[in-house]
Amino acid sequence: MATPKVKDYMTKDPVFLYVPGNRKEAMRIFVKETVSGIPVLREDDDKLVGIITRKDVFDKPHEDQLAMIMHKDPVSVHEDDPLSKAAKLMIDNGIHRLPVLDAKEKLVGVISPIDMLAYVDDMELDEAVERHMRRDVVPLHRAMPANVALEIMELTHAKALPVLDDDARVAGIITDRDIYAQVRIDRKLVQSELGPEGDEDSWTWESLRNIMKLYYDIGKVEIPKMPIEKVMVKEPKTVQGKTSVSRAARLMHRGKFNQLPVLDTNMKLIGMVYDTDLIRVLVK
Repeated sequence: MATPKVKDYMTKDPVFLYVPGNRKEAMRIFVKETVSGIPVLREDDDKLVGIITRKDVFDKPHEDQLAMIMHKDPVSVHEDDPLSKAAKLMIDNGIHRLPVLDAKEKLVGVISPIDMLAYVDDMELDEAVERHMRRDVVPLHRAMPANVALEIMELTHAKALPVLDDDARVAGIITDRDIYAQVRIDRKLVQSELGPEGDEDSWTWESLRNIMKLYYDIGKVEIPKMPIEKVMVKEPKTVQGKTSVSRAARLMHRGKFNQLPVLDTNMKLIGMVYDTDLIRVLVK
């Protein structure tokens, strides 16, 4: 198999922002697009100067200028770099999204672990998932109130956790977005942050959950106390410990999700495997 290049798996024509710009522009993109990070370019020459994530916006809720919120001089790759280089940069720097530049240093794409999993699938590896999974998992019980579950996710820095039933078997997966989707917020508050809805904009609850954490962190909304079984993803895709890395990568890539519960032969939870765990096979 030929050495894969970044350009073969990246997402082309990514959304981006210019500096000078403001927080509202970033929030509008986070609402409209299913992205977690936005490259920032300099307007006079289109040079990449930063990247802004939802977390950056959440961490600096009272800062307005993009230049003061974004990460300057972000880690990036070139389109002709080997895919293994992008994987190593993500793992070494703990990041999930890399801007991709061409030979003239112009932005031509972005690449994420989910993009790379298509190649891990093609590698047809027999190596078992259990060699890459994480055992330090904090499972939740189906009857746990959503507000408590969210606090646990915040403390463990987890975006998704498995949910167990009364027999300690996996009954679902809960993400922070599933919980935030249950929050209702005053539309006037949204318009004060994002501006009035235009012809191309519609602030649906589905789209607003991308930024609902911001309102939660500054005390503008409360998380409902309903049991998480009412909002979790039921009967999630799972793999067993002996499942091959390539099969797990296929499930994640096709389903567009970032994690899978790992079960033993008795169908009991033994760990979780994440997209960033699987791309480690590219840097061996």
